[in-house]
Amino acid sequence: NLSYLSAAITTAGLATTLNSGVAAITLLAPDNAAFIAAGFPTIASITSASPITLSAILRLHVIPATSVPAAGGNGRLFSPDFRAGTYTSLNGPIATTITGTTANFRGTSNTSDVTITTPDLLFRTNIASGAPSVMHIVNRVLLP
Repeated sequence: NLSYLSAAITTAGLATTLNSGVAAITLLAPDNAAFIAAGFPTIASITSASPITLSAILRLHVIPATSVPAAGGNGRLFSPDFRAGTYTSLNGPIATTITGTTANFRGTSNTSDVTITTPDLLFRTNIASGAPSVMHIVNRVLLP
């Protein structure tokens, strides 16, 4: 369900960047349906897209440890840690609202909320030296 994301990371040239990190990150990972809804109907459409455009989109989905409040789990944001306001991604602000216990996100160009469908998946950005990070699968692509 994340094969489109994997193709986008490779096409954008971000695999090395994401794998070289030693600090924890929070990744809002769009599933395949999110990429399709954003205008990438196939993996081929992703691999033929502009790497600069894909990089701008993908970097919006990465919240580095430096922009996570100290209370947020060692530089990571688990689903209960999100608060209304703005988080700073690697490519600018992500507006965040809370509805009940659900966090909703918007990039600058989003007209609909992006919500978490599968929360709190632990992973390491670098197996050898990376800090444990957290990924949340989301239902839409954040747009800069």
